[in-house]
Amino acid sequence: AEVPGRMAEHDLVVVPSRWECWPYVALEAFAAGMPVLGTPVGGLQEMIRPGVTGWLTAATGPEALMDTLGPLVAEPSRARSARDPEALAAHLSDLADADAFRAAYLTLTAGEGRQDVPTTPPADAAPPLVTIVIPYHRMARFVEETVASACAQTHPRVEVIVVNDGSFELEDVILAELATRFPIRVVTQENRGLGGARNLGIALSRGRYVLPLDADNVLEPEFAARCVALLEANPDIDYVTSWSRYVDEAGTPFPPPAEGYRPVGNWSALVEERNVAGDGTAVIRRSVFDRHRFSEGLTSFEDWALYRELARAGRHGRVIPEMLWRYRVREQSMLREVGLGHDERLRDEMDALIREQEVTWVSRNG
Repeated sequence: AEVPGRMAEHDLVVVPSRWECWPYVALEAFAAGMPVLGTPVGGLQEMIRPGVTGWLTAATGPEALMDTLGPLVAEPSRARSARDPEALAAHLSDLADADAFRAAYLTLTAGEGRQDVPTTPPADAAPPLVTIVIPYHRMARFVEETVASACAQTHPRVEVIVVNDGSFELEDVILAELATRFPIRVVTQENRGLGGARNLGIALSRGRYVLPLDADNVLEPEFAARCVALLEANPDIDYVTSWSRYVDEAGTPFPPPAEGYRPVGNWSALVEERNVAGDGTAVIRRSVFDRHRFSEGLTSFEDWALYRELARAGRHGRVIPEMLWRYRVREQSMLREVGLGHDERLRDEMDALIREQEVTWVSRNG
């Protein structure tokens, strides 16, 4: 009960978290008419509107905190000028609007308000074609299950393209065998990496939608149909994915609480710090790739880089909150061998790539 009064004796509430979910102390501050200075983690990124309801530091840790807090301590009038009780109370009301939260939740979940249930198309309208692109490199052990899941989709129009990305082991003969048993196209190129293999498959695609699928992962039968239904009903979104279930190399699901990946989409500002946007296993409008593509320069995080690029271009996706595909956790996966050990370097590479893409180049005669 004493918290609001104590807050009112000061100019600013500082929330220097290294990790957060939805910090109620920030809500208490807004209720007391206090601006908040916070770190760019968790819900603080959604709560704080820089320069309006407070300030966000550039990173976590003492140095980043003092870079932002120091000038405010030196010039307290800046913090005091942000103390607008009416504006902060209105912001708090938006953050805690139960009706808005319920409406948004119902658009994602099963039940009365679910929006991913297909509507009946006109009798003369053919279902849109979905091109499933499977990049392949030394995945003979797993690729048959992947191809089978792609061909078993309940969506009525699917084409499957397998891109052999310069893999020439004896075991790779399985691709020729699969082409005799499943309606797939197999194309081969020199090794260009995951991004290059996906881009070739997309260039060869004929579908209105593209679904990249790594050669060791497995789709549930309704994945494509559920995603397409949302895209057809919502022309303002550019991709749809879902939560995923982790399985080991034998296909055995991981037990709770670490049983899967639950992204939220690239609409959140947190996408700049963490990949909350989703995996590359998503149904994406083919038109997206008229202006964007998977990076061929990154050695990992290609999916995350694409979703960040789309977010900066104002193009966003949705996530179905059900585990509609299986992610195989392998001991020798690219993420384990390349991504996890070089996280900082890869993030720097990704940041540099995105900044370069945002540069507008001009030419000058003479």
